[in-house]
Amino acid sequence: MSISSTGGTLHGTWASESIISASDRRLKRRIEPLDRALASASPAEHGEPSQQGAMPGRGPGKGPATPRERGVDWLLRELRPVSYRFRDGPDAKIARYGFVAQELERLMPNLVRTHKEEKHVVYQDLIALLTLASQVQQGRLEQLEFRTRERRERLKGQASLLKKLTQAVSSLAARITSWENLAKPFRRAHSNTTPS
Repeated sequence: MSISSTGGTLHGTWASESIISASDRRLKRRIEPLDRALASASPAEHGEPSQQGAMPGRGPGKGPATPRERGVDWLLRELRPVSYRFRDGPDAKIARYGFVAQELERLMPNLVRTHKEEKHVVYQDLIALLTLASQVQQGRLEQLEFRTRERRERLKGQASLLKKLTQAVSSLAARITSWENLAKPFRRAHSNTTPS
């Protein structure tokens, strides 16, 4: 075990009932919404093309409208979750899930720490990013549900109007048929009196 003023390293297999991190407001400065930090880190905000191209299914002009959404979309598009196994140690037999620190460092350098030439991911910070992404997706879902309800109401109104119009057309058709039936004797009489 090694400890320094900025933290420490604990090697080997260990377990803990709880892990807490200092998060008191009094210990922090320059607190700002995470979406602003993401927007400034996103290559899309600086006019740089994405390494992996556009998001599948998005055509021109169909991208998100807000910087918050653009930052989140960029991050989600660029993250590459992987399955892996450690080369040695007690966890070498177990499949793990996460990210490759070097790939993550290219996207979000603040999520990676280097200790003795090894890269480590700060998963606690990644949780905040993924929470923001979830909030943005939830907002989109709520907007889509609202639009769906609006369209459903509009369709109900149109169905009601169509029913009334269908009844009116049926009524008019019945009247025309009855007028034609009334006019038949006059047409016959008129055709009999007309010289050939």
